[in-house]
Amino acid sequence: MLTPHSCRHTYVSQLQALGVDMETIQSMVGRADIEMTQHYLHVQEETRRAAADKFSKAFGMTR
Repeated sequence: MLTPHSCRHTYVSQLQALGVDMETIQSMVGRADIEMTQHYLHVQEETRRAAADKFSKAFGMTR
């Protein structure tokens, strides 16, 4: 079932996947507490892999 709550989860997760920082996302969704904004975040596997790849490249590590 599609609810405003589920839309907020999707919105926050998609903004994060696009590289928007959490402070900006927090401001956009109107939350005073960063922890509540993070509650809505569901990091996608592709985003996790991209972050691990960036880290590996930055520190000369191979996966």
